[in-house]
Amino acid sequence: MHHNYQIHLVWLVVGGVVLLFVLGPGRSIGILGNIIWFVLRACVGILRSLLGLLWHGVGAASVMTGNMNRTRSGTVVGPTQNRGPIRANGDFHDYRGLALLRDLRGLDRGNIRIGRYLEPSGRLRRELFFQRELLYSGCAVVGPSGSGKTVGVILPWIESLLQSGASVVTVDVKGDLYGEAQRAAQATGARFLYWCAGDQRSQRWNWLDEIANDRDIEAAIRAVLGKQNPRDSQPHFYERDCRWLRGLIHVAQNEGRLRPIPADLMRLAADREQLAQAFSNSPAAQNFATGLADLLSMNAEEHSRAASGLLNALTLFGSPDVRRISEASDFHIDEIGREPTLLVIGAPLADARRSETLSAIMLSRAFNAVYDRFLVEGKERCLPVFFIIDEAARLKDRIAYEEVLAVVRSANAGVCLAIQDVTQLGDMEARTAVLANCHTMIALRGCSAETAKYFAGRLGEHRQSTIVEGRAGGYFDPVPQHRNRMVQTSTTEVLGQREIMHPPVACGQWCGVAHIPSVSAKPFLVDLERVRT
Repeated sequence: MHHNYQIHLVWLVVGGVVLLFVLGPGRSIGILGNIIWFVLRACVGILRSLLGLLWHGVGAASVMTGNMNRTRSGTVVGPTQNRGPIRANGDFHDYRGLALLRDLRGLDRGNIRIGRYLEPSGRLRRELFFQRELLYSGCAVVGPSGSGKTVGVILPWIESLLQSGASVVTVDVKGDLYGEAQRAAQATGARFLYWCAGDQRSQRWNWLDEIANDRDIEAAIRAVLGKQNPRDSQPHFYERDCRWLRGLIHVAQNEGRLRPIPADLMRLAADREQLAQAFSNSPAAQNFATGLADLLSMNAEEHSRAASGLLNALTLFGSPDVRRISEASDFHIDEIGREPTLLVIGAPLADARRSETLSAIMLSRAFNAVYDRFLVEGKERCLPVFFIIDEAARLKDRIAYEEVLAVVRSANAGVCLAIQDVTQLGDMEARTAVLANCHTMIALRGCSAETAKYFAGRLGEHRQSTIVEGRAGGYFDPVPQHRNRMVQTSTTEVLGQREIMHPPVACGQWCGVAHIPSVSAKPFLVDLERVRT
């Protein structure tokens, strides 16, 4: 660098000498003076710029770009700053689309505690409540394992619903609800029922003996065989199994036994001779021979091969654990609509297909008991029944949630589905069919990107304004003399996907974003912790 300066100085002297001989002394001195004056001005300007940088700190570095914003990167912008455009700098967490506490006057009182209103800064405000009738319109709670669905929603809502005098049906997939649920029932005077294969505390319930009509039969068939796979290249096999199971249920009920039991279905499907004997012993059973004619006409080898799929689905009813809880009844499902009851259905995740089938059978029968209210007058005076189904997506192929959510609301019944991810419900069309019938939706901390995307789409878009403020001046001016302010307006999501998935750390572990359109078109943050330390 020093060597370059020496070369420049030499060339400056040589140039001056040449000008002196070519132009003469008078004109040469004038030109050299101008050059020296320009160099001095440049040096002074550079010095002033350096002093300006020292004066304004790092912030003045943005002067050269003509754009200096006011809000630091990582800032959380809340709804109280939504009165006008904000000054934003780079990346910030935008919660301007949230509802203010005064916008949630419809949540001042009610039977069910949601949690405490939470500001994005982490500040806790008052408790929020809603009337239990809001659940008639359906509810979905979405969050990963450990996000607080059980302790923040399922247990508190069960307690609140029982205290209001309603009946509750819930599914226990982890095996940890029994104690808390039993204490809640005892505290409110509600009847406590528990049904779970493999648990010695379980009561007994014979679902086959409770089937009363074709709707019950069709619900049981779907619970046992599941929904038909739309990509199945040979759908007639599924349809045949449904026809056979339909016929077997009719035969078992009319075989002449005092009370049919689920194990009878496996026995009749596995043994052609016993099936034929049932027809010969019971004239009533012969009315259903048409649906089973092809099964009866097969030889032993054909029967073994053709009935294997149906037998695989019915085998569980022959296991000792299932027989113990299903060969007699200590209660009837209809009773949950006549007196306040807490029915806990044990469906351990480890039991896989067995727990899915059994829980789907009981839930389907309970839903049908609610549907029966449409056949009687005064259904509005019936005891409210609420279904809180944890890991609901496990049963999506065995229970038609979209139909249940659309129908039970008119029969004094409500449904809350708790799932880990919206993708568990199927493709976009399938998940929309279910979640569109959920008026209330809560997305918990750590929910997936697909869940956040669906939730953000549910909220819609709005127009937001942001001020971009800059200062500009001469190239060598240490302090810009001109301010430029521009308001940028754009259409954005009411709440961004990142803001839904990851609320600020100050908001705590168990928090979520809730949306109840009948209360406010805007979402709000809620703290779900039962005890805040």
